[in-house]
Amino acid sequence: SASYLQVVSVLRTVKVDTFEKTEGGQVNSWLLQIMDGETFACGAAYYKSKFALTSANCLDKFRHRLDNLVVRFTAPGEGQDSPGNDHAREVGIRFVFVSQDWRRNRNYMDVAVLKLSNRLRGNFHNFVQLCSKPLSSLERLTVVACAAGPEVVLRTEQVQILGRLECEQQYGDYVLDETLACAKEMVPGPDCMFEPGCPVTSRGGTELCGIVAVGPACHKNKSESLPGIFTDVRGVRAFIFRAMRGR
Repeated sequence: SASYLQVVSVLRTVKVDTFEKTEGGQVNSWLLQIMDGETFACGAAYYKSKFALTSANCLDKFRHRLDNLVVRFTAPGEGQDSPGNDHAREVGIRFVFVSQDWRRNRNYMDVAVLKLSNRLRGNFHNFVQLCSKPLSSLERLTVVACAAGPEVVLRTEQVQILGRLECEQQYGDYVLDETLACAKEMVPGPDCMFEPGCPVTSRGGTELCGIVAVGPACHKNKSESLPGIFTDVRGVRAFIFRAMRGR
């Protein structure tokens, strides 16, 4: 059943102090959640009718429970256009593709391509596009805290990309592999915005430029303002294409 799927209000973006907060059921219609029962597991992005993208390390934590996981829209109203047909409001994961170069608990190639058991009803063409420009050409991106439940405000915030040297200096001994990028919140809020698998976007939320990686950013004292890390989608797009072709 999907009793926790509820219709919420339409999209509303408001300015709160110095950052933007986005509310409602129509935020990025390609934005997904991977759920373990009623518990958030990972964020994901709906890329093609039966494919989604997420963090390999995040999903790996549930490798012994993959049959229990379901994928659903973050905005619950996306899957409610045809009452009485519940089976496609949330779907299972049929296959998980990871790069042969990925290693558990390392952040190199931290991306997983999911083949879904069915297409999610309610989304016929609004799939995410992969980032069209290199990160070096983008001054700011938007991170989406996609773990919010149906009754909780879905938050977005602008982040600024940091140079690798600056990022490594702040992370100290933590190894940052070459497919990662690093960003800091323009104005740090009280909660962590970097939830694994959730998207980092550009061009008004239409392009996926990063996938939040598993890292220590959300495990530190918030006052330390440790930058968030994410997989650079342009650096892994060749793997994404190969995985979708089954190679």
